[in-house]
Amino acid sequence: DHAARIQMPVLYQLVRENGHLLGNCRITEFPCPAGGITGGGAQHEAIAFTGDQRKEGLRWPVLEDSLFFCWWDRALVALHRTGRIQLYPASAMDHIVVIANPVASQFTGGSHRDVMAQLSKTQSVEAIWPSSATEATAAAADATSKASIVVAMGGDGMVHHVSQGLVGTETALGIIPAGTTNVVARLLQIPSRPVKAARLIARSEGTTTIGVARMTLRRGTTETTHYGVFACGLGLDAEVVVKADSDPYRKYRFGSIHYARTAIGVGVRTFPSRRPHLSVTTDGQMMEATTALIQFRDVYSYFGKMPLRLSRRRPAPMTVLVMERLRRHRIPQITINVLAGRELESVKGIEVWLRVERVEVRADPPVAVQADGESLGMVDQATVDWFPDSLRVVGGQSAL
Repeated sequence: DHAARIQMPVLYQLVRENGHLLGNCRITEFPCPAGGITGGGAQHEAIAFTGDQRKEGLRWPVLEDSLFFCWWDRALVALHRTGRIQLYPASAMDHIVVIANPVASQFTGGSHRDVMAQLSKTQSVEAIWPSSATEATAAAADATSKASIVVAMGGDGMVHHVSQGLVGTETALGIIPAGTTNVVARLLQIPSRPVKAARLIARSEGTTTIGVARMTLRRGTTETTHYGVFACGLGLDAEVVVKADSDPYRKYRFGSIHYARTAIGVGVRTFPSRRPHLSVTTDGQMMEATTALIQFRDVYSYFGKMPLRLSRRRPAPMTVLVMERLRRHRIPQITINVLAGRELESVKGIEVWLRVERVEVRADPPVAVQADGESLGMVDQATVDWFPDSLRVVGGQSAL
């Protein structure tokens, strides 16, 4: 008899015969109705619905640690025995926290409702709406004490901020892509449709553990730590990110085209006058430069559906591109090489370092820095080192 083995208090799910979630149930103390139990006058526990099918005021007293039933107990156990409903203890039930960005370019209220409905069929689900990047990271960190999966619903920015709170924990990162480029979702082969991505998370039987780039940034006496999930850079691409983010309407409306136009504008108008002010160092190599780009996934980013890479060789663990200075007459060659997938180190003034574990950058004056397409401000010094097996992710066939 399953009910006789119930340990109180505990969290339950009641599931119909067809697998549809009837409700998430939390057990709380509740006195059995007078005369509803034979002997003892024991305090029983009650089930209160807390899911989407919540029924206000409904309480089902359940057998505690006794051989006596009140009539609600008998009805509940009878339904369990016939297979009409099933009781699952908390050990068999996952809690998922969904942290969403409602201003992501592909986000809609309807898609969020569909995602929550899909996930709540098999798990208890909680939605959080952060008002800032800092709140998103804090919410993810707080969720590690109660959730097995924290889902980032938004673009690569939301994935970046949520992952900051999950690195080094046992809680896994799930992704519902709703942004412009969705690089991490593509690398994990997560479906682009929100409901399909939610179904993948709900049906997942395990997680993949990946490494990230740990970035220690310094500006004056202030030191901060950040984690890059798919790419990071100092100099040119970081300035492009700042410029692109300054026009959110065009970013929302034109996506990759807006980034490309911004990159051309920064590259042609302002960056060629920049003289080398970075000292970039790794094991046995050093170069004075204006830009350092760091790739540690199969791709650095995407232009539309086209993958962009710093090198045709897969990073192991990191690949660093260092550019001494951007000359206007070299921009066409760089563009053609990037779009054609050719090696960039053939361009004069560019070096590509392979098999990098750690890279250090000193800047005078300070340099702009970005991770996963998110601006991290200006820094005097930066250290980027590989942090293996530090982030659990839920996805399809991982290309990470």
